[in-house]
Amino acid sequence: MNEQIKKDIKSMQIIYTALILSVIFFIVVTVYLNIFQGGMGGEDDKSLTNILLIAGSLMGVSSISAGIYIFNKRTQNITDNDIGDKIMIYRSAMIVRAATIGGVSFFFTVIYLLTASILGLVGAITGLLILGFFFPSLDRLSKEMKHNFKDLKY
Repeated sequence: MNEQIKKDIKSMQIIYTALILSVIFFIVVTVYLNIFQGGMGGEDDKSLTNILLIAGSLMGVSSISAGIYIFNKRTQNITDNDIGDKIMIYRSAMIVRAATIGGVSFFFTVIYLLTASILGLVGAITGLLILGFFFPSLDRLSKEMKHNFKDLKY
């Protein structure tokens, strides 16, 4: 069972790392396009930029809050389960939380691509930092799953 737990934790970390790398890759490509290719925005339309930034901010606050709320709701009674069930519950809740945060980062990256507004890039990087904060390390898993994983070594 110990080996299966290690595999499950490693797979969660790989999935999460892939999501982080995809956001980083999209941000890098977008920055390259805006700096060296002139971006996609033709005219400097401040009203479109403002509308997109307001929509992104509202989406960011509501989406990230909802993702964290759903995660907390799904994992609130996780201590009553055995380790296999804990990992399954945690994995599904973690994916929801990561997807909501990653979606916000992607949205702000698209805003930056379309408008070349530095605030879009700041929003994308902020979402990326929040995503990194919730990375499923052994310490975070131990705390959030209320189980001692600190003795597991890769």
